[in-house]
Amino acid sequence: MPYFILTNNWYIMINYEFYKLLHIFSLIFIVLCLTANTLLAKPSKWARITGMVASLFLFIAGMGLLARTGHAHNEAWPIWVQLKVFIWLVLAILGPILIKRLPQLRTKILIVALFLLMMAIALAIFKPFI
Repeated sequence: MPYFILTNNWYIMINYEFYKLLHIFSLIFIVLCLTANTLLAKPSKWARITGMVASLFLFIAGMGLLARTGHAHNEAWPIWVQLKVFIWLVLAILGPILIKRLPQLRTKILIVALFLLMMAIALAIFKPFI
């Protein structure tokens, strides 16, 4: 089955598997960039940029997955999705700020960030609060 399906001759519909693959790859890149930014003595500019781009792709893929699982635009998100978006916002916005402003706590920030990522993964797998 192709990943991109042309329907009605004017837009491209992307299937579930492609969004899932993009979501997983983006998560891997975020973890790699977060680790590089926290463990290197001088974080790389490209690691920060790659982490931000991967974060954007993670959000886009997550919204695509939500659409492909049947959630309409006008209905409220389930609580587990709201928690995942909150975790994503904390990691995407607060993470880089804390790493830059508190360099002495970078390893602790990494541990907390990895714990939050594991919580987001658990929320996606078990889907509690449905």
